[in-house]
Amino acid sequence: MQSLKQEVNDLKSKKSELDVRIKALAEEVALLKGEKDAHTAERDSLAAQIAELKARWDMLYQVAESEPAFRAYFVVADKTHWFPLRHLSSALGIPTSRLKTELQGFIDAGLIEIENDRVRPKNLTDVAKKVAGLTEEAVEAAQAELDESEDADSLPTESNDDNENID
Repeated sequence: MQSLKQEVNDLKSKKSELDVRIKALAEEVALLKGEKDAHTAERDSLAAQIAELKARWDMLYQVAESEPAFRAYFVVADKTHWFPLRHLSSALGIPTSRLKTELQGFIDAGLIEIENDRVRPKNLTDVAKKVAGLTEEAVEAAQAELDESEDADSLPTESNDDNENID
């Protein structure tokens, strides 16, 4: 009888331990499910943003097709090698000097480069990294400026009590 009581107590103890373990695992599962739901929502939001950007791009592309500079860019953008400017100007029916002028905005934006009367697109991965770097630099500069202004705000100011009663 005593051994049965001992066995029952041991089983109750193990059940308690398992209940604690089950509760901990249930909390972990709930936490992971919440994280999964958050990631799913973020993914869906990003997918919607991508769809919107694609739709905007398609509409802008249709409008831009009629502009010589954009037509020139669209011809060059798909190339991976240098492309002679004279071939591009001939294909578009505009003089090379005007073509260079039309493409200057794309050069300034870092989308293409011209060298020795040849043109080629820049790698968009590099462009994206450059833009991300500029954005990161702007954020860091703004944070530094904010930190400086907070430091200036926290400095003690001189009291004007001595100057108030001067007559």
